[in-house]
Amino acid sequence: MKKTAIALSFILLSAVLLASCDPGRGRLPDDEALARINELLPLSNEVNDILFGKGLPAVDEAYAEEHTGTAYFPVKDGTGYGTVADIKRAAENVYSLSYMTSVYKSAFEGIDGGDSTIGSVSPRYTEIAGVLKVNVAFKGFDIRTLERVEECRFDSAGDGYFIYACRAVTDDGKRLDVKIYLMNQNGVWLFDSPTY
Repeated sequence: MKKTAIALSFILLSAVLLASCDPGRGRLPDDEALARINELLPLSNEVNDILFGKGLPAVDEAYAEEHTGTAYFPVKDGTGYGTVADIKRAAENVYSLSYMTSVYKSAFEGIDGGDSTIGSVSPRYTEIAGVLKVNVAFKGFDIRTLERVEECRFDSAGDGYFIYACRAVTDDGKRLDVKIYLMNQNGVWLFDSPTY
């Protein structure tokens, strides 16, 4: 009887330990993940365009000539963004800080290439004398825009993030399979990887 009780205790303890190691523990159910992803996508599309795509427009005179080197001009009025903090605030409503840390470096600080063949990269945005300026010589990427996600299921988990396998529709009507990373940051579910 004593051996049976010990064996039963061991089985229960093992089950508890295995449950606590479940990589999917703490994740959003698929239907809630689908809803949250679709809620975040329009916001992420705007942030993606600002940071990686066309970028914020500069004042009209910035385009009077072609700039081959770094050329900062004030961001045009009416964009809704007047400071680096405004851009960061929009980004942090969509993306986790763990993802944005590296993005911020290239967007606002630049990258010192040292001896690499890639070379150094000037920041895309800077503030000079309290004015938000954009480097009009920066060549943005032709980024894909996800309009919505139609299906979504939990796939796997990593260090603090959860990966969902999703069926997405792009702005040109194409359907494709994508992996979307979500992270719960201070009780708010945010993207933890790019969505373009």
